[in-house]
Amino acid sequence: MFSLLSFLCWLLLLFSIYLMLRTWRQARPVKPWHIAIGQGLSLVALWLYTALTGFPLGGGSWLLLLAVGAAGGAVYGGFVKVQQSPQGIVMTYTIWYLLAWLGLLALTQLTTILFNQVPVLLLGLSVLSLGLNLGLNGRVLHRYQRLHGRGV
Repeated sequence: MFSLLSFLCWLLLLFSIYLMLRTWRQARPVKPWHIAIGQGLSLVALWLYTALTGFPLGGGSWLLLLAVGAAGGAVYGGFVKVQQSPQGIVMTYTIWYLLAWLGLLALTQLTTILFNQVPVLLLGLSVLSLGLNLGLNGRVLHRYQRLHGRGV
């Protein structure tokens, strides 16, 4: 059964990479509530998982990694173009976003494969990655507000 699960996870990973490589340049409408709900659920899910595993990182380290990730994500968010279009305010990813996404994905997946489990290092990378997403999406929402506020 484990090998079937591993095979399905590999298929899901490959499909995710395929979809990202195929669609990364497409303009996507910026929907603030969708972003807020998605990021909020991600934060709650990772916090809950960490709490259920006994906070192996420690609460202070968890918050520090999240904050460092969010600061990096604010810079990383600069790799996403937010602009007005006939469809409304849209965002498109740049090659730098794609390369960072692939790098983080490879790092987390290789760490899991090498250790054959979810080590504390991977949990730390997950918290850092969540912070990156929060910072990136915060920057996207900020730019959305600026465009929306101008009545563009």
